[in-house]
Amino acid sequence: MKTLAAILYADVAVSLILAAAVLVRSLVILGKPLGAVTIPIVVILVLNAVLGAVTLLALKKDRGRMAARLWLFCFILVVMYLVLDLAGGYFLIAKNEVHTQKLPDDYVHHKYAPNVTQRGYHPVDFDVGIRINNIGFRGEDVNLEKEPGVSRIVMLGDSFTFGAGVRDDETFSAVLEEILNASGTGKFEVLNLGVESYSPVLEYILLKRNIDRLDPGIVIMNLDMSDIMNEFVYRKQASIGTGGEPEAVDGREDYARSREGTGAKIEKWIYSHMFITTALLEMLRAKTNRSATVEDVNVQTGIERKWELILEHTLDGREPENLREMYGMVEDSILRTKQLCDSHGCEFILAIYPWGYQVSDSEWVSGREGWLPEGTMVADTSDRTVEELESFARKNGISFINAFPDFRSYSGDGPLYFQYDIHWTPEGHKVMAETIAEHLLDDKSPPDEE
Repeated sequence: MKTLAAILYADVAVSLILAAAVLVRSLVILGKPLGAVTIPIVVILVLNAVLGAVTLLALKKDRGRMAARLWLFCFILVVMYLVLDLAGGYFLIAKNEVHTQKLPDDYVHHKYAPNVTQRGYHPVDFDVGIRINNIGFRGEDVNLEKEPGVSRIVMLGDSFTFGAGVRDDETFSAVLEEILNASGTGKFEVLNLGVESYSPVLEYILLKRNIDRLDPGIVIMNLDMSDIMNEFVYRKQASIGTGGEPEAVDGREDYARSREGTGAKIEKWIYSHMFITTALLEMLRAKTNRSATVEDVNVQTGIERKWELILEHTLDGREPENLREMYGMVEDSILRTKQLCDSHGCEFILAIYPWGYQVSDSEWVSGREGWLPEGTMVADTSDRTVEELESFARKNGISFINAFPDFRSYSGDGPLYFQYDIHWTPEGHKVMAETIAEHLLDDKSPPDEE
């Protein structure tokens, strides 16, 4: 009995020491909130210490059978939990395949592997093929040598521009090319350089590294509502050169941490196989996020996950801290992109578009949880970011396309946004393409190309 008591004392002590070590390492040394791996570890260690202490107390009172029954009860409880959790994961967790094969990059954080065809799948919203072409972007292969008389338009943007959830020929870049070529005003080629989770600083660096070989006549930067926060995140880890010039945003460390680290692999497995544990972790993460500040944000928390702070700048009566600084970062990247285009003799256009909750109370209803406060309606939104960027564009001679009115006045039969996924349906892409086409054909005639 003394040997068993000694083992239990050691078990309690080691469990508490390890739990404290995990907390200190995560919260103090690394300065990170508890995640999907650390939370279960701490909970299990603390519960083990409590169970050991209760067993010691039972032994001291000569209740060994009660202690044995307690351990048996806990064992059965754990087994039942794991069975239910894994069964729930098997039947209830959707096996999405919505991400393309992204590679880490030391200049533009991440990019696509070229010459790859993959499947984009959501169990409710879509099931489409995705083609990454010979130069590493969405769509058909590109001949870098332009045909004579062709006006080449380059589209910059994030996953909305990339076309998450729609076929290659349904992206607004592809639809725009079709509209322009049917207009009888010339021959056009629209290249889709949209990359998931990009922001203006990455788009600027991307264009700077590709503008000579692509030789566009027009460059359109398509600005997303998540770009304000995303820009802040990427700028925090950007390499800045002379005169504040953004030179690179190295994504190799982020890639290794989120995909190759042991913790990341364990978290991915949990989220793929354990339904109850995933739900509990998401509840804890949601409560943590509500108390988080802008300074807490990083690529993993502010770009790869849902977070209400990302869209706070779009809500009436709620202005995130550092908003003016965020605007300044975005506007600096926009202005540098315009100056780059000016130096290469091509026109630069800034386009801005809404998310579903800014358009209608009936759009993107089921997918809002985690992104927005519960019950958010169109009446709760603010267009201050649109007004800020429109004013900035006007002051700096930048051609500006505001797609908000066209989306809000849409009267078609089909939805513009998916039910759960944040992105546009083919109908949404069509509206965006028509908005840009109207601007190009009515207001700005594309320049003649040799």
